[in-house]
Amino acid sequence: MTLCRPAPKVDDFLRHHGYLSQVACPIVVDGRRWGAVSVNPRNELPPDTEERLVKFTELVATAIATAESCQARAVLTEEGPPGLHLMDAT
Repeated sequence: MTLCRPAPKVDDFLRHHGYLSQVACPIVVDGRRWGAVSVNPRNELPPDTEERLVKFTELVATAIATAESCQARAVLTEEGPPGLHLMDAT
């Protein structure tokens, strides 16, 4: 995992408001950066926080991909090309 420091303004803001740690991880859906999750506690984080956050963001990415797939399927089912009849198995 590649670690980086927050931008100086973010670092100063967090320190000024009493935050001691920061861990962040991107949410990557189908190869594109969808967003990120950041944890900024005022106390020390457990040693396995990074690994847990990576697993959590992978779960979130799977949920987003599933939701986007279901949405695309619904649009295709409702607006499919003429003569194409799709059956909804759900």
